[in-house]
Amino acid sequence: MGSAESVVLEANKYFALGRPNIKNIEVKFYRNEQNIVSDLKNGLIDSAGGISPKYAEDLIKTSGQKTNIKSISLQRIIAVFLNQSLMKDFATVNVRNALDMAVDKNALVNNILNSYGETITGPLPKSIFANSASGTPENAGFDLYAAQKLLAKQKEPVAFTLTTAEIPELTATAEMLKDMWSKAGVSVDIKTFNLNDLEQLVIGPRRYEAFLYGEEIIGQTPDPFAFWHSSQRAHPGYNIALYANAKVDNLLENVRSTQDAEERTKIYADIQTEIIKDMPAIFLFSPSYIYAMPSDLGGMDTKNISTGSERFSAVYKWYLEKHYVWNIFK
Repeated sequence: MGSAESVVLEANKYFALGRPNIKNIEVKFYRNEQNIVSDLKNGLIDSAGGISPKYAEDLIKTSGQKTNIKSISLQRIIAVFLNQSLMKDFATVNVRNALDMAVDKNALVNNILNSYGETITGPLPKSIFANSASGTPENAGFDLYAAQKLLAKQKEPVAFTLTTAEIPELTATAEMLKDMWSKAGVSVDIKTFNLNDLEQLVIGPRRYEAFLYGEEIIGQTPDPFAFWHSSQRAHPGYNIALYANAKVDNLLENVRSTQDAEERTKIYADIQTEIIKDMPAIFLFSPSYIYAMPSDLGGMDTKNISTGSERFSAVYKWYLEKHYVWNIFK
């Protein structure tokens, strides 16, 4: 039997919060993004989530006023995780600092994401600190000359393999990083894997020197435990930086148990500060979730969305705007 191509969802008139405004929604399934974008342009579908940055501007130009492009900040980060066990140069703080300073993160956001995202300096995206006095501590920033000076102190030139998934945005990022690091005197080889093979061949056995990948800390009260607690260094844990810090372990445990929102935000800031000090990874950017939606769709709130699927959490409030005309004008 073949895979389902679409499914029609009908409004539940007995829904506890009131019957939804839209009677039915048809959900279509696609094998590739090119077909999604084509159908959006031709008006065969009204909306789609997870659009690549390279298609967003094209949709704006071709769809005119029929389609709105929403850029939603999610709790997702892209970083280069450094395996200090396999690559001894990474155990030197000067090397880690130099790799970070040699990266022009603004250029990555502009070129890879078409500005649909923001730079980051630590493991937690800025959205976690929204509406709070706490923020993301800043590091030294892009400084190629300083990076060159630090690397010149090494006895031998730094060279390593950068592993990533065969995803267009990640492979393009890898190429830009290779070029940036080469200007600082670092030699980089790029190795890519099919996404289906990544878990078994790379993540599980921790078989990489530097690993360009993404992490998504989901939920309204994000839990970064699985990514940074020392107990998660071995598979199936997702501490892919193989990071171990007793103080951070304690903070990660405390943020899980506290029920006080202000205290939780303070702990997040402390986690951010401590990990940035150790720099077990080169933190690059937080991409936005790009959602194409019809311009006449009302009732959709994207402010409190932390995952792509949460855009449907209040679907019963959605409505299609209508313009009413008095009978005397008909």
